[in-house]
Amino acid sequence: MEHKGIEYTVVQTINPSGWKWSFERNGRSPKSGIAFDRAEAISAAQRAIGQLIRDQAAAMKARQFANGSCQEPK
Repeated sequence: MEHKGIEYTVVQTINPSGWKWSFERNGRSPKSGIAFDRAEAISAAQRAIGQLIRDQAAAMKARQFANGSCQEPK
């Protein structure tokens, strides 16, 4: 499956019963979690991907500001 350009997987687990979601992060360990049903696992994976993208955007903006290539908003 894919969300916002990031590939993720959702697989059913037997013990404990439920669904596991995961996706790869560039240069970091994979992010994963467990949910009780498939829809919840998909939602959790998409929320985690959204948070990753927001964190990356904030870090990029902070680096640009620190390098002086971005002006402080008024």
